[in-house]
Amino acid sequence: MRTDRLQAVFSLTTTGTDIYAAMTRLAIASLRQSNPGLAVVVACDNRSLAALKAAASPLLHEADRWLDVDVPPGCATFRNRHVKTRLRELIDGRFLFLDSDLFIRGSIVGLFELDADVAAVPERSPASSQQPLSGTDAEIIAALDWPVDPLRYMNGGVIYYNDTSPARVFARNWHLNWQQSAERLQRYVDQPALNTALHSMPAELHVLPQAYNHQVKWHDAGSELPAIWHYNYTSRREVGTCFESYARELQHGRTLDRYRVAAMASLPFDELLAGDR
Repeated sequence: MRTDRLQAVFSLTTTGTDIYAAMTRLAIASLRQSNPGLAVVVACDNRSLAALKAAASPLLHEADRWLDVDVPPGCATFRNRHVKTRLRELIDGRFLFLDSDLFIRGSIVGLFELDADVAAVPERSPASSQQPLSGTDAEIIAALDWPVDPLRYMNGGVIYYNDTSPARVFARNWHLNWQQSAERLQRYVDQPALNTALHSMPAELHVLPQAYNHQVKWHDAGSELPAIWHYNYTSRREVGTCFESYARELQHGRTLDRYRVAAMASLPFDELLAGDR
């Protein structure tokens, strides 16, 4: 795919009418309001795109371009990560990958001017980066004896890719690492493979400030006004948010209201976790 426009790219796996399609709609609507010049690309596995078409999803008309990606059969998480880890292979030009559980509330076009091959934000908070890795990520890393830097452990929700050979080598290694995890452990999360690829990559990594991936269930507000709220939908931390509440309404047929999207962009941090907004 070749384009002269700056691109924001989403990877979506969906039944066509589920919460993931609804969150993607809300993320795209927020991006359109805050960064109207960006082209929106959604990459889907074959099964998901067919499901969206069968459901006549409004999302089909809310992206500029769609990538119909052929992937091996597997569960939804497997298919999603198979697409996500291959995006640099599938798309030409600079682009910014965005998870579907994001709300973009400020300008992000400056990221496209970075003098780096890859850019991302550390996982969770600066305080947690000083602690040993735990949970699924730690189990995968230990089982495969992968090298990572716990002081520079990146979150996979926002990733900038420059159009450089080192960025492509990194992305290829990420996909190969993820395939190894999937085949040997049947574990389909992508961050252990991501960080192992970053640890040994020839590319230059630019560590972005939290403002570009502010994980609201794990961070306090901080002093810097974030450009991107990350709601960590699949987090096991049971905290309802206004983003998730509105996404559920969209899932059940509520019309997408751009005035409400604009109002959400101006919410102070202490109101983000109010699920009934």
